[in-house]
Amino acid sequence: MINLFQLFFVFGLILGILISISSSSWFGVWVGLELNLMSFVPLVTSVFNRLYSEAALKYFLIQAFGSVILLFSVLGYVFSSSLFFLIFLMGSLLLKLGAAPFHFWFPNVMGGLSWMGVILLMVMQKITPFVMLNYIYLCVGDYLLIFLVMSILVGSLGGLNQLLLRVLLAYSSIGHVGWMMGGILVSDVVWFLYFIIYSLCSLALILFFMWGDINCFSQLYGSLFFSYSYLLFIGLLLISLGGLPPFLGFYSKWMVIFGLLNLNYSLICLFMVMFSLIVLYWYLRLGYSLLLGGYDFKGWLLYGVGGSGMFYLLSFFVVLSLFGFMCVFLVGGWGLLL
Repeated sequence: MINLFQLFFVFGLILGILISISSSSWFGVWVGLELNLMSFVPLVTSVFNRLYSEAALKYFLIQAFGSVILLFSVLGYVFSSSLFFLIFLMGSLLLKLGAAPFHFWFPNVMGGLSWMGVILLMVMQKITPFVMLNYIYLCVGDYLLIFLVMSILVGSLGGLNQLLLRVLLAYSSIGHVGWMMGGILVSDVVWFLYFIIYSLCSLALILFFMWGDINCFSQLYGSLFFSYSYLLFIGLLLISLGGLPPFLGFYSKWMVIFGLLNLNYSLICLFMVMFSLIVLYWYLRLGYSLLLGGYDFKGWLLYGVGGSGMFYLLSFFVVLSLFGFMCVFLVGGWGLLL
């Protein structure tokens, strides 16, 4: 249950995001980022745990360093209007996102957070940096392509042979950051739709893991607590997050590829598709082992909680992911919204 202490900092977290994305000056953006940071750290350390405290300290130091670079870049650009300072500004935002090559802190911090902290870091903490990148991409679009390629490369190769779920999701998030950079290059609508789909798929998967207190895949195999429906849902969500058609995750990537091809970024699209196959490989390997492995099942409903509201909520996410082919209409009509 969320107590008043946590509720206060949740309000501060949301308020910081709103201040940043609605500010008309970079100073207001910085104020919102700092309020957001000061609210995030107490939230992830509200339960005493040495790992949580260590991860929060690492996150605080990295974000504080990113804020210093942001302020330096803004002040330099005000006095000189140089592209050099805009590139530094973009670098500070990418550092806050955990995009490659500034990703060194992201898997370590994710590995030490609770599942609720993982949700906040993967979804909420990405909103402000992405909105700010959307403001400046017209000036630094060609340089953004470099970080797009590096993020997809690191995200796809880093997830190979990972068994810890938090670290696996961290590298997956780095790869998705690269795809969302591609969405920014296409249009606001494509980036926003990709972020919404990414958030829904990640939220559903993390809720499953948080509900079952799962930290690595070995805890799923042979467990008597989980029924086939639980394993089936996790497998389908993993495959959807990997981008296999006709799941929801595939159509978010299709929108980005479709838009970049219209902008004549054919080589970039080829690279993105090739490395997305690597991501799909390790998601399929994990998903199929859950779907097709031999287990001593307890039936289709979750043991002890089969009729709970949480079960139906998570079932809704799976059905939404399964009927991702409905997003074909979005792919055909998003151009009308540009």
